[in-house]
Amino acid sequence: MAVIPGSNIAEITNTANSTKVEGRITELVATYRAYQYKSYGSPDVELHLRKDVPMTLLEPTQLRIK
Repeated sequence: MAVIPGSNIAEITNTANSTKVEGRITELVATYRAYQYKSYGSPDVELHLRKDVPMTLLEPTQLRIK
């Protein structure tokens, strides 16, 4: 098994087919969580992506779809 560092993530590779790959991602890239219109107008001008919106926890009866 070898860990290959990338620009934003570390990839874990395995050369043997019979063993299970174990490991974890050491760094995650920022994701956009919400869209926001700043004012009335064209979406290509006024629609902004926001990263600062907190992710809400789901109830056991809810499902999050990406």
